[in-house]
Amino acid sequence: NFFLQSHAGLKGTSCLTRYIVLKDEINCNFNDLQNIANSVCSRFQRATRSVQIATPTYYANIVATRAKKWDM
Repeated sequence: NFFLQSHAGLKGTSCLTRYIVLKDEINCNFNDLQNIANSVCSRFQRATRSVQIATPTYYANIVATRAKKWDM
């Protein structure tokens, strides 16, 4: 487990995100995992800065929100 603040908050709005590694299949060391998590947070195309959570999580949330609107 580790906490990561991958973004600079605006007016004190930054908060930490908790990351939990369930299974390390590629046998990375702990520092590499933290660097990967930090790098993924800066790949969100809708923002010009780093975001709070990992980009794949943001995209999954967007898709789920859109799917919920079309669910009848």
